[in-house]
Amino acid sequence: MAPSAKLASFDWQDPLLFKNQLTEEEQMVQESAHRYCQDKLMPRVLKANRDETFDR
Repeated sequence: MAPSAKLASFDWQDPLLFKNQLTEEEQMVQESAHRYCQDKLMPRVLKANRDETFDR
């Protein structure tokens, strides 16, 4: 590899650069789904993990 060649930086959050391929509307849907999961689902997941419970 030539000394002047730069490697592309790797994004662990989006390794396939999927977000760059989405339209603006699709990005808004993805962000809304992410916010919902973080705000509503993650607290339940954390509590279940800490209490060692599992809903069947």
